[in-house]
Amino acid sequence: MLGIALKDDFDLAISCPPDLTMRFLQESNILSIPTGIKHGTISAIVEGILYEITTLRTECNHDGRHASVEFTHDWAGDAARRDFTMNALYVDEQGKIFDTVQGQEDLAQGIVRFIGDPDARIQEDYLRILRFFRIHAYYGKGDLNTQDFSSCCRWKHMLSILSKERITKEFFKLLEAPNPWYVIEKMISSGILSQILQTRLSFVSTEELEQCSGYNPGPLVRWATLTEYPCPGLRLSKKQERTFSALHIPLNFQHIKESLYAQDVSIVLGRCWLTCVKNFKNSKTQFLENWCQYSEQISSFVPVFFPLNGNVLLDNGVTSQHIGKILNHVKQWWIKHDEKPSSLECLAYALNIEKTMLK
Repeated sequence: MLGIALKDDFDLAISCPPDLTMRFLQESNILSIPTGIKHGTISAIVEGILYEITTLRTECNHDGRHASVEFTHDWAGDAARRDFTMNALYVDEQGKIFDTVQGQEDLAQGIVRFIGDPDARIQEDYLRILRFFRIHAYYGKGDLNTQDFSSCCRWKHMLSILSKERITKEFFKLLEAPNPWYVIEKMISSGILSQILQTRLSFVSTEELEQCSGYNPGPLVRWATLTEYPCPGLRLSKKQERTFSALHIPLNFQHIKESLYAQDVSIVLGRCWLTCVKNFKNSKTQFLENWCQYSEQISSFVPVFFPLNGNVLLDNGVTSQHIGKILNHVKQWWIKHDEKPSSLECLAYALNIEKTMLK
């Protein structure tokens, strides 16, 4: 309806109960996985594409995270238990759209609206507070719906009962939006973002800078512009933690090449971005000059093979416990000399370093 190409994200609704759905799929030799069979969801994989098939249902006995479900044949009942009007649209195989909650109109106007009573919808699953902001970042137009925003603020304290994994997944989806900055500002001013991150924040909207530079920061880089402190409210992988720490290592123009030999290009680019953002003095012209200077050096970087390794040092009598430290010193020296020193020159420099260490 928005003219956006559908990727590998197919959600199918069916009146058939899940155990029977599983049987039909197996009889048709279609790989099926009972991913959420208690809640009526079966995953089917056809030609490498995953389809989520969910039986029509109603929900009751909510505790803010989970609910009991009852399967039904009522399409309107299934739509009524969903979160937002634009997220409760159905289309059949002939292309006919079924809309019982005013979803088409809200989608056209860019209004993210809870179905029915927003307080009731939020109390069914408090993650819907974060989904409200995330969906608006992708599909909303203009200001947030006032009534629904007020309800989100009213129940923000209940976000603490959600798992860190669910919060982290939803927050990073928000940061991947084409332009998340309007809703992030609203989440900060309302105290919702500090509620989930549990750390100090400094809001710097990079919306205009992203547009004029053409750079599309990933979620970790965008998050790093908000804080340099660890966030107890998120559950990160070890790799994400290392990347977040690396992004905050100060970087100057003279050390870019050295960093490119030590880190992934995307991390160095992110460090350059953060450096430019932190030095931004309300002059977009100066910002773009600095950014272009950094990014052009990164894009033109072509690594040269470093002509020394640990085995060569061992063969020349270097103590094994010193090898890593010596190689690091030699590589930095080699980079500063434009990667021109030969393997023999690098070896001679390494042996001289060891003599100094032994003294």
